[in-house]
Amino acid sequence: MPSSTQPRAPPLACTAHLHHDLHLQVEPIFTMSFIFTLAHLHHELHLQA
Repeated sequence: MPSSTQPRAPPLACTAHLHHDLHLQVEPIFTMSFIFTLAHLHHELHLQA
């Protein structure tokens, strides 16, 4: 059996794991910035009203 027919599962699993870690790090930051942006827009609307 040639070794070139080995399944490509390990690299794929590693990529998925890195992708998951990235989501865990980025999502809270994205959520916080989204909330801050909404609060800022809300504040601006109140100043103009």
